[in-house]
Amino acid sequence: MSHGAASPLRPSVWLALGLLTGCAPDPVHLGDLPEAAIACGRDDAVVAADICFEESVREFAVSIEPLHFVTGDFSGDASIDVMTVGRREGAIGAELWLGSDRGPLGPPTDPMVTGCSAFPVPGPLLASGRDDILFATCAPYVDVYPGGTDGFGAPVRIDLPLSLRSTIIDDIDSDGDTDLVVLGEDASAVAALSVVLREADGSLSTPTMQSLVPLSFDPVGASPADFDGDGLLDLAIRRGSVAGSLGFVRSIAPGVFGEPVRLTTELRPWSLAVADFDGDGDDDIVYADDQALVACVWIFDDVVTAQPVCRALEELVPQHLTAADLDGDGMAEVVLADATNPQLWVWRPDLAGEGDVLEPLSVPAGTELVELVDLNGDAAFDIIAGHFAARTFSIRLAAPPK
Repeated sequence: MSHGAASPLRPSVWLALGLLTGCAPDPVHLGDLPEAAIACGRDDAVVAADICFEESVREFAVSIEPLHFVTGDFSGDASIDVMTVGRREGAIGAELWLGSDRGPLGPPTDPMVTGCSAFPVPGPLLASGRDDILFATCAPYVDVYPGGTDGFGAPVRIDLPLSLRSTIIDDIDSDGDTDLVVLGEDASAVAALSVVLREADGSLSTPTMQSLVPLSFDPVGASPADFDGDGLLDLAIRRGSVAGSLGFVRSIAPGVFGEPVRLTTELRPWSLAVADFDGDGDDDIVYADDQALVACVWIFDDVVTAQPVCRALEELVPQHLTAADLDGDGMAEVVLADATNPQLWVWRPDLAGEGDVLEPLSVPAGTELVELVDLNGDAAFDIIAGHFAARTFSIRLAAPPK
């Protein structure tokens, strides 16, 4: 909520004022109130697809050439920090904004982290009680910088038996500890997975490796999910630049994956996210094709549905998307980003044939990357949008109905 904003008076309050002053107030009709006042119970909000957000947007200038951003509690103070990553003087550098109860605060500091890739992964891998930051390298190992109250520590190197394409920090085996999964390629240039488990004593296990064969496409991206509700980590895999390159891999034991399965689609999965769209407790897949201008949701129950639910996106070019349950009804919504348009789009997919909703939400500039995260600890998802061409990022906090 914006500071100093007044809440709309309810009709009953106006009636009381009329009795006190001897003046009969004009009748108040819901149709006369702003949409946000009706949907959110407050006039300092905006609404997109029935989701309430604060009207105000905060924008932050970035001094490096930004390519990516990540969020996490890197200092261990229970606030979510924001790190932008990009090019600085010919190398990969970063800037860090510490979190607060109103989101990130400036001025940024140099966290003194770097890597071969500008796409690091945050997560509590090293059992420090804080989020660490993992950078891929141009060699078969990763560098993990441990988070700390006074900044990041010296990197911890984890050697791996493959070259790197995509990395994930998540709880693979449902033991409460976060682990490492790496998608890469083996010495024969075949796509493969390597798993490093965090043991009960905090140490890391010896990396394993298994090839992703048979598979009719060559994946470069992997996203964690639980498609069957067994508590073990499954993976959505894709090659976003190639049509038909979408599939998944199920865990068959802690740290062990079964054969990959290709999902039949003629679209290219340029951007992808996983979330529960039908409220059954299992993750599903949403993806968008930035050339065909189509977004689709693929539902996973005991078995994957035969065909996805899709809609045309004539209004936008989907550069990126993310998904989460924004209104607490147990079913996720999607936020799509367009790098050419100063708007995000909130999509409520139609899984019951009743018509879906796709509505815009203004941002300061075109958006290359969008994330949903609770920045201020109110148990509601806020929006971070990366405007990399403008060298800024912005935040719009959620405005839960009063």
